[in-house]
Formats: sequence, C-alpha cells, structure tokens
Amino acid sequence: MEQMNYRVKLSAMEEYAEIVFSKPEIFYRFDTCQFDNYQLYKADRFSEEEKLHTRKEQFPKDCLRAAAFGKKIAQRAICQNPTASESPDRT
Repeated sequence: MEQMNYRVKLSAMEEYAEIVFSKPEIFYRFDTCQFDNYQLYKADRFSEEEKLHTRKEQFPKDCLRAAAFGKKIAQRAICQNPTASESPDRT
C-alpha cells in the first residue's frame, strides 16, 4: 500500500465520501486470494500455499472485524435517526 502510494490515491475518494455521507470507516485488507485454483493460472508472483494459509488464518478474523465495523456503522445511523429503529421493516 505504501509502495504504491494508495493512501494518497484513496484519500480523495474517502474525502468525497465524507462530504456526501459522513466520515467513512476505513478497513484495508491485503494479501487476499486472487484465484480459487492457482494451478489454472501462471501466477509465479504468488505463493498458493501462503495465500491459502492467510485465507484460513486471517480471513475469519477479518470477517469478524468487518462485522464489527458494520454493527458500529448501523448503531451510529440509528443514533442519528432514532425513529429508524422503530420502523416496522426492521428486525
């Protein structure tokens, strides 16, 4: 991310989202699997073994973290609009 200067590149989008909506919650995730089956692709740059290990060990943690982010965002939205929690469509 640092090498490719993504923080700067993404900051404009994040600033725009803040202007239109509110300050975004940022959750960067790296070292993801690009393919379901690395044998079908010439991808010498990646280690299938390392990618699968990361998927097995880190991905469940990231899912929990993403769920916590979603919960926090939803709670903040309800606090900003208390009548939203009383909507008959909400479960």
